[in-house]
Amino acid sequence: ALPICADRLRDGAFAAAGLDYASELASWLGDESSFALLTPPAAGEAPGWVLALRSRNSEGARRFLQRFWQSRSLAGTDLQITSYRGMSLISGRGALLGQPSQPLATALINDDLVLIASGRGVLEQALDVSQIDELNQAASPVLQQAVQQLGEGVALLTARPQAMEQWLGLPQ
Repeated sequence: ALPICADRLRDGAFAAAGLDYASELASWLGDESSFALLTPPAAGEAPGWVLALRSRNSEGARRFLQRFWQSRSLAGTDLQITSYRGMSLISGRGALLGQPSQPLATALINDDLVLIASGRGVLEQALDVSQIDELNQAASPVLQQAVQQLGEGVALLTARPQAMEQWLGLPQ
């Protein structure tokens, strides 16, 4: 179990994405999660975010996505199902009752990785980057070696100065 302050940090981080940890994630979420803040591709566009959540098993990931979109659909979200790079993307603009409306998009990768993003364009951008080794950190031998040396419980924060300014108001 996490200490109380860690629980609050975890719950708050998921709440910022419109998710309730206890009711939507705790039963299926595995040990691997990541969160990325993205700078907008063009001036004037809003920055985005992507959550990558590894499930303990494929049923957990599928059930989560089914309940996730079912609850939002019942709250009035119009869903769009599209295909991108051979994957089904589900997106919509809506929210749970009592929450402000926001664009959301999801994809299921290999039956156990759920991607949730702040819109379909953001999710497509993340999928593009994941396919090109020169654009993603997972292909970096230096990073792979550093993560192996750190062992379990690794947390990595990489941020461009522009993203820190846009998201947190910190000077570049």
